[in-house]
Amino acid sequence: MGGWPSHLWGVFAFLVAVTVLATANVFLLPRLRPGREPGSFPSVSVLIPARDEEDNIGECLRSVLSQDCPELEVLVMDDGSSDGTSRKVEDMARRDGRVRLIRGSGPPPGWLGKSWACYRLYQESQGDILLFIDADVRLREGCLSAAVADLLSSGADLLTLFPRQVMASLGEKVLLPFLQWSVLSFYPLFAAGWLRIPSLTVTVGQFLMVRRKAYEAAGTHEAVRAELVEDIALGRRLIASGGRWRFCLDAGAVDCRMYRGFREALHGLAKGVFPAFGGRVLIFAFIWSWITWVFAAPLVFFALSQAGVVAQDTAAPALACMGISLVLWALSLRLQRRSPAVALLYPLWVLAGAAVAFYSMYVSLAGRAGWKGRPLPPYPPRFP
Repeated sequence: MGGWPSHLWGVFAFLVAVTVLATANVFLLPRLRPGREPGSFPSVSVLIPARDEEDNIGECLRSVLSQDCPELEVLVMDDGSSDGTSRKVEDMARRDGRVRLIRGSGPPPGWLGKSWACYRLYQESQGDILLFIDADVRLREGCLSAAVADLLSSGADLLTLFPRQVMASLGEKVLLPFLQWSVLSFYPLFAAGWLRIPSLTVTVGQFLMVRRKAYEAAGTHEAVRAELVEDIALGRRLIASGGRWRFCLDAGAVDCRMYRGFREALHGLAKGVFPAFGGRVLIFAFIWSWITWVFAAPLVFFALSQAGVVAQDTAAPALACMGISLVLWALSLRLQRRSPAVALLYPLWVLAGAAVAFYSMYVSLAGRAGWKGRPLPPYPPRFP
């Protein structure tokens, strides 16, 4: 047997390998379970960069302040907001002395906004453990103590996780599922405790807990001041400096609504997808073309076989590919606490993800990416 059937069986073998990796991540990754507490509680600084987050910052702060942590400080950097972000933080600070507002008016030359905000927060902080979170994150009760206990007991220097993504609008539901699926399917997260390969390190800036000394050894955010995907770059520098990282599943401990609506999700994802690949144009184009082909081709060949356009012996491998694709997507949906039946929509998510990826490459290379009113510099292409 040769030709297209052989090719489709090769695609099936690739999908099986990816599904095995995703399965290992789902069942072997540690869960961050609220209720666990450390034997002794170090001082903790929760650091929140915020720009135009009036609708988010109040609820975020309330979720942080509800945590059971004896030595807690909460610092918010208002990075030149044009809305009522500062006012809301000041109101909270008057009611709770653990909260402090730091004002900013934009990054200095050579810095991007979020890295600058995170660096300034670090400079003002006192905690032995630093937790960087975004303003759209909500910590469930017991989350902070469980994360500290996990960090200390595991001996890790950095702990990160992928929060449960809250998707309210149709646009969010179309664009965002691909994000967690790709991390789960293509990175050996379960091996984070002993894997010391920086390029396979995934750090999620929505929840990044790090020991202060390890953060300083990695160069702090100053070392990644010009990186568009500063969280991943920082994690990789920490591994390169000899640190250990740990990836957990949130197990209901953390929620996050990254974006509100299709347009915001599109621009938010577009600013980071291409830079996450280091600007490697040919590798980026090949990977996303291959992913699109792997999931779309079996559907096309099955339809063509049923229409008599191609030989019937393509139907079996095409069906096998479609079946394993459903299993793979159902695994990711299980972690997102969504019905596995929704996996039937995987062709839509793949096409949407590929479209966002190539749009990200275009806006990044053309210097048309931006976020919250700030243009981002063109991302220099790299070959290969």
